[in-house]
Amino acid sequence: MAIQTVKETTIQMYIDSTPHFSEAEIGQMLEVQFENEHDAMVKRKKELTSKAVLFPYKHFSPFVVEVKDAYVHGLYFSVISGSQSLIEAMIRDLCHSISTTGWKNDFGKQVKQLKTRFPQCPKRLFEIVVGIYEHRNDFHHLNPSTPIDREKLRVMALEKIKFILEAMEILYPYEIKQGKIIPKTNLWYTNKPVN
Repeated sequence: MAIQTVKETTIQMYIDSTPHFSEAEIGQMLEVQFENEHDAMVKRKKELTSKAVLFPYKHFSPFVVEVKDAYVHGLYFSVISGSQSLIEAMIRDLCHSISTTGWKNDFGKQVKQLKTRFPQCPKRLFEIVVGIYEHRNDFHHLNPSTPIDREKLRVMALEKIKFILEAMEILYPYEIKQGKIIPKTNLWYTNKPVN
């Protein structure tokens, strides 16, 4: 990033100049970048490893790992946007595991249907959806109101990934018995929906 001051105006420009460097020079730059980020990456990794979260394999499972890795690497926009995509996939998966028919295609409408058809659905799940979707349009459309302050983004990204991990605990609960991971089968959504 280059900063240039012209007539008391600061202009920030992002310059990607790596195409002009050799592979060895790029490798050296990446090593320096890693050394500079190492301590912060360790701290961010520690923030996410306080509790193990296990979940069944779903088509979006690899993305959960990638979003967690993005947080460790400081890619906060990716974490925030990825968390929003993940909660949509999880709610859609939930709806289709309950019934393959009768669900709207729109995420917001699916959430409303879920509230209506399954009043026994944990209220915390809906609080998580709201928390993840806060500022969704700003990030999705990259509106001028999208935050760019790194610390503010870090706090938001950490909140979103923690929401995702909590949603997974609600949607895919398990217990450990005699050293084995056993999914809980008596779940609130296995009950019949309210008509």
